[in-house]
Amino acid sequence: MFTDPVYGSESKAFKYEDDEEENDSDEEEEKLTHDIWGTKIPNLCKDIDNCSSVNSLSDDDMSDFDEPPLDDFKMFYTELRDTLLRAEEENIRPDNLILEINSLKHSYNIAIKELNQAVMRLTIEMPLTSLSNASTNQILAAIKINLTKWLPLIKNYNRSIESQTDSLEALMESAVENSQIAYIFPNILSILYDKDVLDEAAIIQWHKKEPALDQVNQRNIWKRAEKYINWLEQAEEEDSE
Repeated sequence: MFTDPVYGSESKAFKYEDDEEENDSDEEEEKLTHDIWGTKIPNLCKDIDNCSSVNSLSDDDMSDFDEPPLDDFKMFYTELRDTLLRAEEENIRPDNLILEINSLKHSYNIAIKELNQAVMRLTIEMPLTSLSNASTNQILAAIKINLTKWLPLIKNYNRSIESQTDSLEALMESAVENSQIAYIFPNILSILYDKDVLDEAAIIQWHKKEPALDQVNQRNIWKRAEKYINWLEQAEEEDSE
C-alpha cells in the first residue's frame, strides 16, 4: 500500500511497473509495458400417427419455423453497445446510464452475470474499432482512457468477488478472440486493479483455475499473466506482514 498523488491516500492499489522498458509517448505519463509477459433435434415422430399433428399445420403455421428468432443476448449486446455510444455523444451521466442499462437487462431478461460480462467486454473492445495499425502502446492507452471514462459504470457492476470473477472470464474470452487484447492482457489486469475495479483476491482466485490442456489459447493467455500474478501475490504478502 502507498500514498501517491496519482491514486490518492485512500487508494487500495499497488503500483506495478515493469523495469524492462518504459513507454516514451508524450501523451502517456505512465509506463506502459512493451514486453508483455510474454443441436441435434430429437426425433419426436416415431411413426406416422404421431406426426399427424405436425402434418396438419397450415402453411402460415409452418412459416413460423422458417425463421428462427434472433438470439436475445445478441440483440441486447448490440443495443447495449449503441447505448454506450449514445451516452458518450450526449454526455449522459453515469447514474442515468446505469438506469438505462438496467432497463435493457429487464427488457431482454438478461442474467446479471451476462450483463456484467457484456459491460466489461464492450468497455475493453470499443476503443479498438477506431484504431487502425496502432501500436501496442496506443491500443493500451486508448483502452485505459475508455476504462477511466466509464469507471463509475464498471465499478457498479463489479462490487463483489463473484462479479469480478465473471468480468475476468469475459476478459479471457475477449483475449482469445482478439490477439491485440491477448498481448496486453496483463496490462489490462494491472489497470483494472489500480483503478480498484478488480480486487487482488479476485484476480488471484481466477488465476488458480488453470485452463485445460486442450484449451491452447486460454493457456497461453493464462501463462502470459503469470508474471503479474506473481508480483500481485508478493505485494499482498508484504502488505499482510
